[in-house]
Amino acid sequence: MGSLEEASALAAVLNAELNKLFPELDNDDAWSGTRRNLVLLAKRAWEVGKQMNGGTYSPSDWDATDHAYDYARDVVNSPAMVEALNAVPFQMRWIWGGRWYDSGMPRIVWEDQRYPEVLMATSADPSTAALAKPPWRAFLVDLPRELVFSRSYLGELVELVQVLVLYTRASNGENNWAFMAEGPDSNGVTIQIWRHGLVTERLLEVDPETHNPEYSMNLDDRDDRTFLLLGRLLVGLCLTLSDPNRVREAKHTKSSRSAKRKKARGSGIRNFVVGAPTKLKVRPALKEFMESGKMRNSPTVQSLVRGHWKMQPHGPGAELRKLIFREPFWSPRAENLPAVIRDRIVADD
Repeated sequence: MGSLEEASALAAVLNAELNKLFPELDNDDAWSGTRRNLVLLAKRAWEVGKQMNGGTYSPSDWDATDHAYDYARDVVNSPAMVEALNAVPFQMRWIWGGRWYDSGMPRIVWEDQRYPEVLMATSADPSTAALAKPPWRAFLVDLPRELVFSRSYLGELVELVQVLVLYTRASNGENNWAFMAEGPDSNGVTIQIWRHGLVTERLLEVDPETHNPEYSMNLDDRDDRTFLLLGRLLVGLCLTLSDPNRVREAKHTKSSRSAKRKKARGSGIRNFVVGAPTKLKVRPALKEFMESGKMRNSPTVQSLVRGHWKMQPHGPGAELRKLIFREPFWSPRAENLPAVIRDRIVADD
């Protein structure tokens, strides 16, 4: 991609053309992450997917992508939509949106706003992480406020407020994750960072591919640390969802059990409340890690010890296994000591 000015000019042209195709967006930016825009674009992506797949939405995200291109080229003859689909943010939003709508538009909200922070400070070994399988192919996750940020092309530090998550289980048993975190800058322009094509274990690490200029612009070390926190959050969230005592659907979003409602699929977002009350405060440690990624040296400090998921032996002869969650904790437990922040809170050595 060329200069910022060229990219902005191209986005303006594409938006103008896309708004003609999708007038229901009311001239909103096609890349905008507003809740209303998500629902409207998701509904259109689902309808197009059904139209191009003979009346049913494709179970394959690869096919859904091909259908989107076929629709742009052969049905509406829109070079602008083809060009937009070549851009990762719009392509991910379109494919995620169709799948999200098909899944009933699930959204994760939190029982306690500190719970997702606890998950960000929790690790899982590969065998435990492999159990992280969400109940939906696509879902939306609210982020803790004023914690994770990314810089815009203009250098503004922008708060990321939500994550669009897409999950696929291949026929060979291999999992595949993609996610995009986003939030509005001071002008209302949505800023996004994303990763895709990941097996679960790679959610817990960052490698040079993250900075491949073919897929990204303007990423820095802060974004690497954000990716690690988000990966931990998604793995911990999916493991939490396996415990029915820690998830419930909000009453005001529950769908009617009628066949008509099921067929309508997604006339509204369904909120799922996840987690449990916690008194643990790990935000200072996470914010310090986000700012510097370094350890402060002090002879008398507290350390935040990572939480962890594990398969706990139990039963006769300890032959059975059950998934348990050990919350992070401060050591020593004296409350008047400053905190030392270690990289290992959010990343394995």
